[in-house]
Amino acid sequence: MNEDAAVAASKVQKTEGSADAKSELRKMSRKQRREAKRKDRGKEEEEKKRVHCDFWVAAKHRYCKFQPVKGSSKCSVHQDDAEGDKERVPCPIDPNHSVYKRKLKKHVLVCSKTKDNNFIVRQPLYSRGCNVPEGKRPDPTLDNVSITSGTEEEEEGVVDEWLKKLDEAVRKLVAEQSKDDARQCIDVEGSSSRGISEEVRGGMVGRVEDSIVSNGEADKHDIQNSRLLSVMEKEGMLSSCDDGDGIPLFIEYGCGRGGLSRWVMEYRKQQQQEQKSSTTAGAAPKPWTFLLVDREARRNKQENRKDLTNSNSSSSIVMRLRMDIADLNLADIFVAEEREQGDHQKASTVTSRGSIGYDERLENLWARYHAIRSQPQWPPKVTCCIAKHLCGSATDLSLRTLQCSSRPSALIATCCHHRCEYDMLCGKEVLTSLLPEIHDPESFAKLRTMAGWATSHEPLSKEKRANISPQKAECGRLVKMLIDLCRVTWLKRAMKCDRVSYKSYVDAGVSPENRCIAAVGVA
Repeated sequence: MNEDAAVAASKVQKTEGSADAKSELRKMSRKQRREAKRKDRGKEEEEKKRVHCDFWVAAKHRYCKFQPVKGSSKCSVHQDDAEGDKERVPCPIDPNHSVYKRKLKKHVLVCSKTKDNNFIVRQPLYSRGCNVPEGKRPDPTLDNVSITSGTEEEEEGVVDEWLKKLDEAVRKLVAEQSKDDARQCIDVEGSSSRGISEEVRGGMVGRVEDSIVSNGEADKHDIQNSRLLSVMEKEGMLSSCDDGDGIPLFIEYGCGRGGLSRWVMEYRKQQQQEQKSSTTAGAAPKPWTFLLVDREARRNKQENRKDLTNSNSSSSIVMRLRMDIADLNLADIFVAEEREQGDHQKASTVTSRGSIGYDERLENLWARYHAIRSQPQWPPKVTCCIAKHLCGSATDLSLRTLQCSSRPSALIATCCHHRCEYDMLCGKEVLTSLLPEIHDPESFAKLRTMAGWATSHEPLSKEKRANISPQKAECGRLVKMLIDLCRVTWLKRAMKCDRVSYKSYVDAGVSPENRCIAAVGVA
């Protein structure tokens, strides 16, 4: 069918049921009308012949589009549980997909998740559950508990009562922090983001932003990364990396594509260019080592960008690990002695499509790991943990990984406090001393539910604004602040950090999760 017929058919479809349908048809030529009507009849016959799964997808208000299995009215995914030998069960390795029960044993051997798990456990620095206190894991039965119940009047009374308790606890903790060290910046009101925004416009961070942001249009991720980089510069985390003879190690947790690390790498690149222009000769610049950690495999990784990999090879060394933070054991990377590779280096395999196989990826990973540890100035003198929007207990796990570092620093933009766990919380003893009723996972689960009220109050949609009063929103803000201040106290007392700050790094309009913890270790 030619283009004129297609246009005519669309006009017939648009004017169907309209009072002007006949007038629209009169404007067409006889051949166009004939072609349009023939196409319309063909569509109706095709719809009648088309067979689809009989499962109604309520969320999309339509039937499933997959073809049914032979002898059944439903596709293989939506068949009834008790339909002969076609019963499907969730995969024990990854419950996100299902398999035929009769093929379960065979599927477990070939499931892609099995291969992924085998790859993860054979990586460097993997040690299952090494960062989980006392081997405890989250209790999923506590996900649906609530601090409020009963009538609306009773709920308001509970919210008002907690609002007073939380406000008193936060004020008391802030006063203690200020008394211990007057240099600490505890921004309760969230006003520090204005000063950070002004600092970015000039200096090294401004040049980094000009280099990364294309067409002068920064998205919300670029804005957040530039502000966090400015906080690192102001707190002295970046300048301390060149102190002494050691090599700095940056670890980005929950890195995703590695956007924040890319900004730090670009900062190092700009710094080296400035040093070359100011001095004619001197010692070779020290490489900055980056360890990127994330649970998921990511495409378009920022550390693979040509503008970074093709620059001075001494500017940065990068290694990416795919594992949970709970299983990351940093103790080995701080040991300068070579470790026996054992069975980790195997013959490389290549798939039929020419991509790198699991064994070759592991071989390359272990080679990169040994290259890092064999650097002349290793182990690192400065270890800096960085993360943007690290979810829930992942923040606490990340801070615990730094316990084996001689000079730890951290910059973490916290997020999702409603997913924190009592047993993993850094500084839970401080929380219990301020609120004695919060003393176990069950009571903490009720407290953390209020944290979600802070961001649910943001004007994103009518559904998310429902039943969230200003009092609830303030309770949520105080809960998030209280949890973060417990972490700040833990960094001061347990990690012996020299300076610890808690501030807002960006305006709430860019992100409602706009608070960060900055800690600098003792020199």
